[in-house]
Amino acid sequence: MVNDDLNIPVIKQPSRLPDTVANFLGKEIEKGTFQAGEKIPSESVLAERFGVSRTVIREALAKLKHDGLLKSKQGSGATVVGPEGTKTFRLDDIDGNDPVALGYLFELRMVLEGSAAYLAAERRNNNDIEKLEKHLLNMANAVRQDKDGTVPDTEFHQSIAYATRNPYLQALMRLMTGKLQILIRQARSHTSLAPDLPAVVQKEHEAIFKAINLKDPNAARQAVHIHLRNASKRLGLNLATGIASEDPVSPS
Repeated sequence: MVNDDLNIPVIKQPSRLPDTVANFLGKEIEKGTFQAGEKIPSESVLAERFGVSRTVIREALAKLKHDGLLKSKQGSGATVVGPEGTKTFRLDDIDGNDPVALGYLFELRMVLEGSAAYLAAERRNNNDIEKLEKHLLNMANAVRQDKDGTVPDTEFHQSIAYATRNPYLQALMRLMTGKLQILIRQARSHTSLAPDLPAVVQKEHEAIFKAINLKDPNAARQAVHIHLRNASKRLGLNLATGIASEDPVSPS
């Protein structure tokens, strides 16, 4: 006879194989093991590597497609959209010609990256400083050689996020990376129209680096706010936010 007073725990079902595979591949995409635009291995190759059936792989890939991390065309296999394509937080639908949408995105950047710089200044280590210096040097070389410095610029901001030691902040910055590269490239194209502006932009990044290197959180956050307010002006945006409204804006 069953005793109705028994405190029987809820028994969890074991993880489904397709979910396990999908979670693993999703994390690899977020880490950058699979880059946006890259084709992932075929179903048969993945089935062999994971030691599962092709049906399991097919279900796992279908889940990743539903989440927006993969896309596929008949006969061409599955292609990585990248973490920025995930449906949990998307920026790929922002119109680069919509000043209102771009203004909101820059407000988000000021909130996120200003706080990231604050934490980075508190938590950075020597390895973080070396990475930031490398990106800063690459940006300076791009300015000197009159080349596109979008990649080191983006990596500089991404490295600040990593210096926070906050995995959620790091993940959110990774999601923003694709859209940020487009915006940074736009801002730099505007900057290149004026002979003196590339040097001004470089000085803005140097100010951010100096504050983080000196472990001055308030100065780091303020330097990021100044840089982003100036960057928004270079894109012709008029931010409505009151963030950093008392910060001095360097000439641009």
